[in-house]
Amino acid sequence: MIAASGKREIRESLISGPRILLAVFVSFAVRGDVEPPYLVKDIAVAFPEAKVDKNAEYAAFKGKLFYAGRGPRNACGGENWELWCTDGTAEGTYRVKDINPGRDPSNPSDFASFGDLLFFRATDGAHGSELWVSDGTEEGTLLLADIAPGEQGSFPAGLTAAGDMLFFSAFAQQKERTLWISDGSAEGTKRITPPGVKVGKPDLLGPVALGDRVLFVGIEPEHGSEIWISDGTAEGTHVLKDIVPGPEGSGVRFISKAEDKLFFKVGRESPAEELWVTDGTPEGTVFVAAFSCAFPYAFLGDDSALGGRTFFSGQECETGIELWVSDGTQEGTYLIKDIAPGPPGSRPEQFAVAGGRLFFTAWDEEHGRELWVSDGTEKGTLLLKDIRPGPEDSWIHGLRRVGDRVFFVASDNEYGS
Repeated sequence: MIAASGKREIRESLISGPRILLAVFVSFAVRGDVEPPYLVKDIAVAFPEAKVDKNAEYAAFKGKLFYAGRGPRNACGGENWELWCTDGTAEGTYRVKDINPGRDPSNPSDFASFGDLLFFRATDGAHGSELWVSDGTEEGTLLLADIAPGEQGSFPAGLTAAGDMLFFSAFAQQKERTLWISDGSAEGTKRITPPGVKVGKPDLLGPVALGDRVLFVGIEPEHGSEIWISDGTAEGTHVLKDIVPGPEGSGVRFISKAEDKLFFKVGRESPAEELWVTDGTPEGTVFVAAFSCAFPYAFLGDDSALGGRTFFSGQECETGIELWVSDGTQEGTYLIKDIAPGPPGSRPEQFAVAGGRLFFTAWDEEHGRELWVSDGTEKGTLLLKDIRPGPEDSWIHGLRRVGDRVFFVASDNEYGS
């Protein structure tokens, strides 16, 4: 165990089915050890009807964690998913605003902080799923722009701050997802992709900030699906590199970012797939390594990077899907540890870096899917805690770093069904 100051707490809430633990632990590195999470307080006593969406997204903003939560039943009998926040205490956990009063939820998601505002996607019933902002107060939580009027909305996604603006993709009237920017005002929210160019699906396709610009997957007839770059202007939005010339394109999928580099995969017409890296320039967009089997996506974001290297789930046919690392060179790209020997492998997921360690979930036959930790070496890649002892999974999800702590949701035997 480590000596560390600070409050360690675990937030608990109910969803349909098992009871879910929203856990917080401090990951100070002293003597090279990491303290496992443990239950401190059962706040189901204080909030008997409070719930957390088991698929919820979380955002750190102004020293608090914002998320989609569900409180006591409303007057209409509904239990609406609305905007909640917590500072890690029972008293500091509350609903920010009932955005969509009545039975239907507002479903806040895709959070991104930019300046003094938290941006997210939500619906208030009068509009579809659109872009909202909040300063953390009820009165300061407002619809920013009704991009696609009507009940469907524009469904903004991939919200990313870069430079002095927020980038995101959205559907407008043309039924294609395009790239947009916002400076936090309605008049400063506008489309920037040229006509005929659409943006790839936001799941692991960006936009991703690299300095004061963003990279994203653009799709158009001449180049197919390729990596694009934007500085927030129409003239500064263009193909970064035509990796596979022709209308099919390279099938780019982003993996993760490490300092000033972005890692991505390229799919060609063969079983193998390739790892590439870019520094945001055509000449700095280069091949790194090839894999004998198609490898899955890691969880895109800064939280899979440590010391200029990126961690990801790589797949070789003989090992299955395991934890890999890359510094952007061929010799610096390798398997860290074969956690579950043989295919399909341990399938590492949900990466978060805190206290100089990588936290992630992985599966093995003895423990099921549980919380693991790695310092980037084989010896330092270990099971942190078997939260649900035995081969059953603890259903960990939502790993999110907030300062020097990591929040996540899990289920154990004691607080299960």
